[in-house]
Amino acid sequence: MELMPAGKELVNDAADNVCFACSRTNPLGLRMRFYDDGKVVRSTLTLDERYGGSHANVISGIVFTAMEEALYYTAYARLGEHGRIATEGPTLLAFQHDVKVGKPFVVECEVVGDHGDVMDLRARVVQAGGDCAKMAWSYRRMTREEIERELARPDLEQSIREDHAEALARR
Repeated sequence: MELMPAGKELVNDAADNVCFACSRTNPLGLRMRFYDDGKVVRSTLTLDERYGGSHANVISGIVFTAMEEALYYTAYARLGEHGRIATEGPTLLAFQHDVKVGKPFVVECEVVGDHGDVMDLRARVVQAGGDCAKMAWSYRRMTREEIERELARPDLEQSIREDHAEALARR
């Protein structure tokens, strides 16, 4: 049973959302749900052996994906620009302990630096009270020109296209 963290749920239930990490309909995905308490964005997961590697550990790429998704959701929540953010800085990643399959773990993310349109975020994975992995990334609001280039892409998902069009109309 997944524990639900405190806070407001950040929902992405667009019909065209097939994301491996957060889609509620992707049968192979993690189906992450994110909750924002105003300071920290969290998701709690318990993954079975389908996501495991040797020694009953969750595959490190899956742990990376969970932290990356927490970073994106936090950037959207703090920059207020769902679908209109870009990565700004390098990813810093450190694994300290293995994450075990079959046991709940929490992915959490918070802002560690705010520079106006650019925010520095840090995510971590905690299991059984100890840190397992950490990741840092910077995000910024996309410029008008970047949004216009994105809108020109024929393969852009419809929900993101609508978000971009709304952003341009407000600018």
